[in-house]
Amino acid sequence: MSDDLLNSLWQRRTRWSRTATHLKRRLDRTRLAVLLLGSWGAIATASTTTILRSAGIPTRIMALSGAVALAVATFLTAQYLTAESTRRWTRARAVSEGIKQRILAYCATGYPEQPGRLQADIAGIEQAADDLRPLLAPADTTVRAPRPMRPEEYVHDRVLAQIDDYYLPTARRYSARAARLRRAAIGLGLAATIVAAINTGVGAEAAGRIAPWVAVMTTLSGSLLAYLAVKRYDFLVMTYLATADRLHRRLDRWRADGSPTDRDRWGEFVADCENTISLENASWMAKWSERAEA
Repeated sequence: MSDDLLNSLWQRRTRWSRTATHLKRRLDRTRLAVLLLGSWGAIATASTTTILRSAGIPTRIMALSGAVALAVATFLTAQYLTAESTRRWTRARAVSEGIKQRILAYCATGYPEQPGRLQADIAGIEQAADDLRPLLAPADTTVRAPRPMRPEEYVHDRVLAQIDDYYLPTARRYSARAARLRRAAIGLGLAATIVAAINTGVGAEAAGRIAPWVAVMTTLSGSLLAYLAVKRYDFLVMTYLATADRLHRRLDRWRADGSPTDRDRWGEFVADCENTISLENASWMAKWSERAEA
């Protein structure tokens, strides 16, 4: 296969990848905005009935800002956090990853009969997402496809890089984020419980000022837990660690067999590695699609 043709195929992959990244970033930013706007709406509502209930203009400003925040959060949820938005992102990512896996497998094996099959496979992958073409990012002609890889290069640049540079660090990052969100949610829930208990022992006037804040802390705690659930951090950590382990075990078996590079066993090794990565991608895409359709 000529370098120009391989570069063209890889550039098509990068267009899908950039499109998926853009769609995912918009979803993430919208979810965070909805979380913050909803939290501010709850705080502003409680403030107008407690701290600022007799403050005149400041009370009206606070009440207006809270109402606007809640209205905008509702609008963003209805317009951008839809099942179709999630499906567009996962499908674009699926196309990108499918093309990437086939090109890298070709670069690692590179048998003479493969170019035609590679082009047909990529065309079939893209055809399944023809409706997303209007969303495609512009082509970047400076992007170049990976060069043919010797066995040791494939092991280092694809298998070990996927384990050490992506799965393991991303799992650690997501685990830390999940832990922070969970601690914040538990802290708010505990604070709400303590304040509610204190509220039972104070006078009626004080109780009227405290009760709205108990509701706010409970709402914020629930919102953080819901945000944690929708981000799927725990599921992603589990699948990333499991996939890294499966790749390591497959690599260890190949090395234990003497690191064979003959056509049949090398092709089997590459196919197994790419299938392992493909299964991981399919698992989280299925999880997101499951949520979108719920």
